[in-house]
Amino acid sequence: MEKENISVGWAEVNITPDKPVLLHGQFYTRISEYVNDPVTATALVISGEKDSLIFVSCDLVYLYESIIKECREKIKKEMPEINVNKISFGATHTHTAPTTKESLYIYDDEKVMKPTEYAEFLVEKLSKCVIEAWKNREKGYISWGMGYAVVGHNRRMVYFDGSARMYGDTNDKNFSHIEGYEDHSVDLLFTYNKKKQLLSL
Repeated sequence: MEKENISVGWAEVNITPDKPVLLHGQFYTRISEYVNDPVTATALVISGEKDSLIFVSCDLVYLYESIIKECREKIKKEMPEINVNKISFGATHTHTAPTTKESLYIYDDEKVMKPTEYAEFLVEKLSKCVIEAWKNREKGYISWGMGYAVVGHNRRMVYFDGSARMYGDTNDKNFSHIEGYEDHSVDLLFTYNKKKQLLSL
């Protein structure tokens, strides 16, 4: 991809449902009661004359392969010129966003949006976001960098008997260490328009 031929396009969409949902990210059932901050999805398209990359970031705990497949199929149908195999989907792993999978949690409230219903809503929103970002492309530039920020920590405690427990007790006399490696590096990507002005949403 020649740097002087790069085009950049951004788009953002609100993926907050309009009714209570099951929240993904814990071992027990949680139903949303209000919206403190909206959950969103952001798409970035970087394209050249012969190739393109599309990054999609969603405020969800996880994106199942079925959702990604449906999004690619819908985008391909509505905008055939987009190579859907070049779309990378990711989640911010927030634990206060809807789940898209049935059977994870038990509930019997008819007022709660079903995970399958939210999944359909999500596919529609994500597809539109990617297409909008594609249409928003303009000639520009990119640059990158790296910084550091402590944004999280591991939650599984490992014990001398070889076991590990989520949210385990560190005061246990058999406590050995916190599981896993923590990487606090933050990769940064900046985009600019043709006038070299920073592009943002």
